[in-house]
Amino acid sequence: MSWHDNSSSLSGKYVALMYVISLALAIARLAGVIDWSWWIVLLPIWTSAAIVVMFVVGAGSVLLVAELLYLRDRTRWQRRLLQEDTQTA
Repeated sequence: MSWHDNSSSLSGKYVALMYVISLALAIARLAGVIDWSWWIVLLPIWTSAAIVVMFVVGAGSVLLVAELLYLRDRTRWQRRLLQEDTQTA
């Protein structure tokens, strides 16, 4: 078993643990054992969703910056070629 297999099973275990905790809290809330708000009861699911959203926003930001840098460099390269062509003509 490689380290990659361990890390993916760790994230899977984390997500499963969050759902088990939410399920246990929801059952306790429905049974009247706890008198917490539903926002607090479902907080483990919200934290998992927040982590996913942060990852997607972070990856999107990195891709956007990479694309902008690529376009800037391509434009500079095209201008340089155009200047060389006009100087030789």
